[in-house]
Amino acid sequence: MTAQEGDNLVYEGTEYTIASEPPLSLKEPDRYEIRFVSGRTSCWRGYVAEWVLVENKLYLTGVEGSAYITDLVSYREEKLRLGELLKRGEIDSAQNEKLLNEIKESLTVEKEIDLEFLFKTTEPVFADWVSGTIRVPIGKMIKYIHMGYESVYQKDMFLTLTNGILKETKIVKNRCRRNRNNHEL
Repeated sequence: MTAQEGDNLVYEGTEYTIASEPPLSLKEPDRYEIRFVSGRTSCWRGYVAEWVLVENKLYLTGVEGSAYITDLVSYREEKLRLGELLKRGEIDSAQNEKLLNEIKESLTVEKEIDLEFLFKTTEPVFADWVSGTIRVPIGKMIKYIHMGYESVYQKDMFLTLTNGILKETKIVKNRCRRNRNNHEL
């Protein structure tokens, strides 16, 4: 895996690039299926998000990416219709499967994704669905690792959140280790 682009986070007035991928959410999860498109090897997830921590609350302030969007409401309606045809013996299970695939493909479009599409607003959205730890590299990179977010920086700040609320901040000072031959590990 290639080293990945991080999302952006503003915390205590400073902008950081994070080495974590807080999940995105969707205002109407039953309405759409979203499969992000990876346009480059440095961003396998297919999008970059903008976050801000204000008064210990995490907000999603922006999203930029491309995705395949399937209208699930229309798909479910078509699936029910085909189910009735299958029950009546007007189509067999192989035809049903083929038609379902064709319908899903016809109901899927590629679309640029942003905050307004996901949440029907351009205002910051409180990220109450985010729980876990966000890693924030700080300072100079002291060791590049061409995989995910594995590169080592002078420090890491770990922000632990529960339902979008910052519960703990921890800063760890990193250093490169050397083996007996004085080579970096």
